[in-house]
Amino acid sequence: MRRKICLALLLLLPALTLNAQNPGYKYWSSGKLDWGDYRKDSSVSADGSSSSNSFGWETKDTTEIFGNLTLHRVASSVYLNKSQSWYVPGQVTDETLRYNQLFFDLNELYCRQMLREVYDPTVEFDVAFLQDYYIGLATVKMAEINVMSDHGN
Repeated sequence: MRRKICLALLLLLPALTLNAQNPGYKYWSSGKLDWGDYRKDSSVSADGSSSSNSFGWETKDTTEIFGNLTLHRVASSVYLNKSQSWYVPGQVTDETLRYNQLFFDLNELYCRQMLREVYDPTVEFDVAFLQDYYIGLATVKMAEINVMSDHGN
């Protein structure tokens, strides 16, 4: 029963966190990326990329009251920092945007894996440690994908 409640909360998480979001961020729960989520920049990075993503994870303790039940839990959301994410006009394609969406989705996947571990009653955890661990896993996987795909080319 506890597992079902945790799973239900995990599925409801994106909808519950929508109302407290920073307008400078594009949260994964608010839909797919588009070029309006990035700022224009005329400089190409040293690795030749025509765009760059700045992802973050927002993790916090939340309290919800359902009648006589008070629920304390950890909530986490993945976002794109719009002010630090950029693209070079004229050098981006729909494929580049789908490539960036892959990284956004990958971060959300690792965020949900972290939350699954946090909600597992048999696991002792430190949320900050787990978040750093899963962000590291996502970063390593993104680097592998970059190398294997020649930065999406």
